[in-house]
Formats: sequence, C-alpha cells, structure tokens
Amino acid sequence: MDDLELPSDLNLALSERVSRINNPLDIEAQEIYLRLKNSTNQMDLKEYLQVKLEYPELNYTEYPLKEFRSIKGVLSIIGMSPNNDNHN
Repeated sequence: MDDLELPSDLNLALSERVSRINNPLDIEAQEIYLRLKNSTNQMDLKEYLQVKLEYPELNYTEYPLKEFRSIKGVLSIIGMSPNNDNHN
C-alpha cells in the first residue's frame, strides 16, 4: 500500500486496502488513508476507497484492458444503443 496508484485489479486491491484500513493494528494503512483523505491529488482513488469503505458489497466494473492490448491485427467494434441519445 506504499504506492497510491490504481492497480489493474481494482476490486481485489480495494478489498485488500479496506481490510487493512479497518484493521486497528495496521497503523501504516490508516496513516496512508488519512494522508489520501486530506490530499487533493488522486481523487479517483480517494473516492473509490470511500465508497468501498461505506459499501463493501459494491464492486466496480473493470474492462478487460489487458486482453484488448494483446489483440494483434484489426479489431472492429460495432454497436448501437438506441437509448444513448435520450439524455435529459
């Protein structure tokens, strides 16, 4: 938990960090989280951790970026969402 970067497996990493933050004996994790809470940097990570602490049952949808990066050749994606333009 030394680095405050977003890891590739966000759900696993958030669960591990929340577990450490909730452990009263893990002073290091609590100090890092306190610094993060008081920081204006890394807003995404701060928000992810706050939500996971409050609602541990929630998970984030992760896109398979590793698989997409490993594709060789041409990739064509065709899709349509008829409700996508119905924003109020």
